[in-house]
Amino acid sequence: MDENLILTADVLSLCPDLNKGQMSNGVFVVKNVQTQTYLAINEEQWSVLNAFAGEQTVPGVLEVSIRGRTCPTLCEYYELILKACRASILRSDQVVPVRRTANRWVVPLPWKLMLPLTAALMIAALVAIVLLHGALSTAWIDLAIGWAATCGALSAGYAGAASILRAGGCEVYRPRLRWRTPVPHFTADLSDGRMAERSLRQALELAKFAPLAGAVAGALLAHKNWSLIPLVTLLLALHPLAGGSVAKLVQLFRRRPLLDTDHDFLFHQNRLPTARLRTAWRVFEWRTAVAQVAYGIGWILLGAHVVYEACGLSLEDTLTNLAYWEKAGVWLAGAVLAAALLGLACLFWQSVWSGVRTLRQRWQRFWRRWHHGAELQANEAEIKRLIRENPLLRRLKPDAQAEFVRELKPFAAKAWSRILSFDEAPAQVGLITSGAATVYRRAKSGRRVPYLRLAEGDLFGVQGMVDSNHPRLEVRTKTPLRAMVLPAAVFQRIVIDRLGSVDVFNLAHKHVLLQRSKLCHSWRPQAISRFTQIADVVSYSAGDKIIQKGAETKAFYLVSEGEVTVLNGVRRIARVKAGGFLGEIGLLQNSVSTADVEAGEDTRCLVVSKNEFMRFMSHNYHVALQLERVSSRRLGHPIFPLSPLSFDTR
Repeated sequence: MDENLILTADVLSLCPDLNKGQMSNGVFVVKNVQTQTYLAINEEQWSVLNAFAGEQTVPGVLEVSIRGRTCPTLCEYYELILKACRASILRSDQVVPVRRTANRWVVPLPWKLMLPLTAALMIAALVAIVLLHGALSTAWIDLAIGWAATCGALSAGYAGAASILRAGGCEVYRPRLRWRTPVPHFTADLSDGRMAERSLRQALELAKFAPLAGAVAGALLAHKNWSLIPLVTLLLALHPLAGGSVAKLVQLFRRRPLLDTDHDFLFHQNRLPTARLRTAWRVFEWRTAVAQVAYGIGWILLGAHVVYEACGLSLEDTLTNLAYWEKAGVWLAGAVLAAALLGLACLFWQSVWSGVRTLRQRWQRFWRRWHHGAELQANEAEIKRLIRENPLLRRLKPDAQAEFVRELKPFAAKAWSRILSFDEAPAQVGLITSGAATVYRRAKSGRRVPYLRLAEGDLFGVQGMVDSNHPRLEVRTKTPLRAMVLPAAVFQRIVIDRLGSVDVFNLAHKHVLLQRSKLCHSWRPQAISRFTQIADVVSYSAGDKIIQKGAETKAFYLVSEGEVTVLNGVRRIARVKAGGFLGEIGLLQNSVSTADVEAGEDTRCLVVSKNEFMRFMSHNYHVALQLERVSSRRLGHPIFPLSPLSFDTR
């Protein structure tokens, strides 16, 4: 399943052949009857899926949801879409589903009668195990009888569970003999029980092993020699780990049943350790957790009791031996600590490794700049690579690129040196191959103001040639710098005259500005290029009103130079300097502005209209997630889901 394709371009539609199961505390299961696949959701998620009743794309539905103020949290939204696609609840024409047919099961058993009976058999087995005294037989004839009894009891359990399922109005799938196991037995797919009410599902989980529990209870209480294999099989079947029958049974007692979007994540953002921990805390219920821990401890003690009795030892003597626990306690605590550290390592190793890799790359770049930047010159292969990666130069035709390379000459400068000044027009344009530099503009007061930050692969000298507001700029190096330069007149002929000054300004100024801004530093290159195309440069004089309180938010603003002031009446709330942005909260909430925003000095902003912003954000899910995170931090609470009555929408 291609996550990026599904979340950006695939056309999806809601499968028409769906059934809804019994609702339990606001949660129900949707089943695709044709493929026998299931999805546990709530009413809000069902309304999102219903938006795909006609053929729709994921970005299109997201945009409509935001405008209609019905959007859930974005991680939940994308997880829901991926889970629904995997379960064939949402389908694409490119995917051909595999049809599964239900089997005819003619022996129904009323679950209301079977639930107390199966529970009684389980309790009887536990009592018999606790009362177990004496060694268990390991003679081959006793093992053979116990093995046969186990096979028969497991088969009877699954047959009884299938009968209970059928009596509850659900379907039985794939009845078969499971013979590739140490204990061959009859089994069936009982997953259709998810459509039933809680009590029936409890009866299903108990019924699968109730005959085996009855066999164990009868054998132990009657002192039968063949009870070893049924006893061990029952203990293994009732293990407390996730995915076991007991874990499923405990989950059925939750006040709020788990949704499929709460676990086993498909969306990459939800698989991050911090996201998984947040979700685990959100769905945590202490009663369920206590029950699982208590059962786990009881299961361990029960298993230890069986092992001790089989070896002719007394577990009670060991538990009451203080001298033994004084010696073993240190080792036990060490084992628990080691297991906890191992779990944390497994959870966070990807994040730690990513951080180490990032630090290594930064150190390598730092070392290359300061120890080799001014001495080494780029070879032809490296120059061609930089041209291919530069968003402006790669637009040139091959013959123009070849001419561009021929005109280049090597250039080197020391750290903290000036390579272009305010007093002269740029005489040359350079392609940085190693190092970093800063472009400065001159404010009205005459002071220097940082304008752009340049790094490997960027051009210097071209900004003043295409920016009519700032034809004279200064460029200073921050590290030893090496570059390949050519005369400005040649650059004008090869690049600007062919591509046009507008495209050159967009890619040599706006694109670089976005690359270095905090907003876009993690964006993909395609997203930055698209934002460059849709953003207009708008100039404001000091005191101009950019956003008016009480008016609909009509655009997204990224301050490229100057600063703006956010006002509540006459009180200043905040200042947004170059590189900052605003307007995203009103756009995501589809609400009016709650404050005035005006230019504090002569200011230029990259402005994206509401329609373009919504389309851009919904088609770039990593951008949408970032804006959701930033907006939630600014608001002090999650921006999604929205309440229809929380703002004056217009």
